[in-house]
Amino acid sequence: MAFDELFKDAERLKIRFVAGFDRLHRQGLLSESEFEELVEIIDRLEEFSEEELAERLKRLIRKVEEITGRDRNTD
Repeated sequence: MAFDELFKDAERLKIRFVAGFDRLHRQGLLSESEFEELVEIIDRLEEFSEEELAERLKRLIRKVEEITGRDRNTD
């Protein structure tokens, strides 16, 4: 796969990810600050180490698990 195709796929994935969280935000399930934090993380994704990224996403992932009633450790 060419680099430009990989880049386009990554950008599409980011858009889908933000769109999903935007739906949760519009439904009132995520606060404005939580949504903005997520968008910032995605915008700066390449700047984070895996550890930093995991730490920043941990709270948001827990929030989504609470909303959806899912626990990634039991699925």
